[in-house]
Amino acid sequence: MYLHFLNIHILIHVQVPKGPPSPPAPVLHSPPRKVTPQEQSEWKIPPCISNWKNPKGYTVPLDKRLAADGRGLQEQQINHNFADLAAALYHADRKAREGVELRASMQKKLATIEKEKHENNLRALAQKARDERAGIQHHSDSGSDEEVAQRDQIRDDRKYERDRDRKMASSKAAKRGTTARDMEERDISEKIALGQAVKPNVQGENLYDQRLFNQTKGMGSGLQGDDDAYNIYDK
Repeated sequence: MYLHFLNIHILIHVQVPKGPPSPPAPVLHSPPRKVTPQEQSEWKIPPCISNWKNPKGYTVPLDKRLAADGRGLQEQQINHNFADLAAALYHADRKAREGVELRASMQKKLATIEKEKHENNLRALAQKARDERAGIQHHSDSGSDEEVAQRDQIRDDRKYERDRDRKMASSKAAKRGTTARDMEERDISEKIALGQAVKPNVQGENLYDQRLFNQTKGMGSGLQGDDDAYNIYDK
């Protein structure tokens, strides 16, 4: 068919619908059956978890949030400078500890030396005081024999005096012991006559003077018929 319009010849193709195709292949379905809980869990799709929004207020476990974030799938990369820094800090700490221990040991040694020096000084002063008390004077080797002999004589004299004082003190102690023993053996009447204190003996029958018992006269022994008689002692 030709269409004459403004002297333009346009060829129009008319499409004719095709005929029906061949019948489709039949779709075979399995017989209907109930879904098991295992299949339900396998087909369960977890909900989307957001780290910023939770409009319904669900309680989402932390491991689920981390799993949803995908951090566990990323490989952790640590810079080797961290290891170098840790090693440097360890060596610095060890050096500092060694320095502290060294200073402490040096201070301890200095304190020990100072203590020994002080003890030696005190020991020398004590020895000097003992020598002065004993009459010993330090002299040089250049002294004459006469001075040495004189010092030896003084030393012997003082030693003799010390021995004599010690013997006298021991003899006085022995004499005091003998005197005390003699005084203990004295009779009570003698002690009273000498004006000495009498210690009461509280053991058994010795609590009272035995001379106060077994007397022939009683309470009337002191009552005399004659008041003018000068008889104040008992018979």
